[in-house]
Amino acid sequence: RFGAQGMGHNYSAAARKSFKARHAKNIAKGKTSPAYWADRFLWAGPGKRSKQPPKKRRS
Repeated sequence: RFGAQGMGHNYSAAARKSFKARHAKNIAKGKTSPAYWADRFLWAGPGKRSKQPPKKRRS
């Protein structure tokens, strides 16, 4: 599990782009970086392996 457990998520394309921009250096560190795994499983985007948003947040 990643991040604060009680917090919601913004699954929009703009939020995904911002996350990747903010954490690009940490994502590039590879499998030893928590940002790498968060990017892969939480922020992967449509059509890629990722955690699905709650039904009430899907658009």
